[in-house]
Amino acid sequence: MTKPGQDPPPAARTFAWDGVSFLVPGGWHLAGYSFGKNLTRVQLEDDYALRLEAEWTRPRRPPDLRKVESRFSRASKRLVRAAKRTDRLDGVLPAGSAFLYTMPDETRLITAFLSASESTLSCFLRIHFQPDDREKPRAVLGLIATGFQAHVGATVPWSLYDISIELPADFRLVSTSLQAGRKLLVFQWRLRRFYIWHFSLANILLRDRTLEEWAAEFLNSFKGIRGPTFVPGANGTVLARRRWPYVVGHFEEIGRWCFRYQANCVHDAKRNRVILWAYNYRRPEDVDKIPASLRAETASGRTSGKPAGTAEA
Repeated sequence: MTKPGQDPPPAARTFAWDGVSFLVPGGWHLAGYSFGKNLTRVQLEDDYALRLEAEWTRPRRPPDLRKVESRFSRASKRLVRAAKRTDRLDGVLPAGSAFLYTMPDETRLITAFLSASESTLSCFLRIHFQPDDREKPRAVLGLIATGFQAHVGATVPWSLYDISIELPADFRLVSTSLQAGRKLLVFQWRLRRFYIWHFSLANILLRDRTLEEWAAEFLNSFKGIRGPTFVPGANGTVLARRRWPYVVGHFEEIGRWCFRYQANCVHDAKRNRVILWAYNYRRPEDVDKIPASLRAETASGRTSGKPAGTAEA
């Protein structure tokens, strides 16, 4: 591996998560996350170290920036004592405070507080720099602050790694599996479940079978969905059928009272990947929650009538 700092940082990319988006250097990727009551935390790393810690809240009222700055200053006292140098970064943020701490070992840390003009959302950042990093702390903070946005519309973006999707704002992320070559995000809305995968190396996955055959085989092997049997459809659709002993429904489906399925897939040849999604829902009108753009992307050529890929209870 090339020693950190020997090559210029990759171009900036958008990171979007739980209603917030901002720009980061291209080599920074999600490393961890957690959700609390009105609190979201994420960690981003590059190939070598932790680079960004961000947490945001959505208070009912706009924050009092003077009070926030006072608490921010008190919380920073331990860093001030540990650092050999402390610099206030003025002129970088439109509002709020930012400080750069240089430690005795020449590592550096930025702490900053951002507020979103679109909402009452507020975000606290900790940005880490190694001694030989080529990125400039002020420039990185400016990059994040310039692209920082809170999304308050009916849909919100999710952008990480090679994933870029837009989903309803009330879809809540419940789990992830972010493996090399296979990334899964699982969302829930009123007990309905929405699964979306991004698979790399499509040329290998589809070498000896059609897209729909591969998708049906994968869904049948996926332990997170129990109850239906999936069979290949046409034009990217995968059909769901009931199988014994789950003619009535699997206990997990019964617990959420969701017995219908719709599944679609697309081969993105340009990026050599497969995108697959499956929706476990309750009523026919629930399908309208899936954005039309996503349905159109993965279901081109669908005929009218009963939605393809639907299993009746």
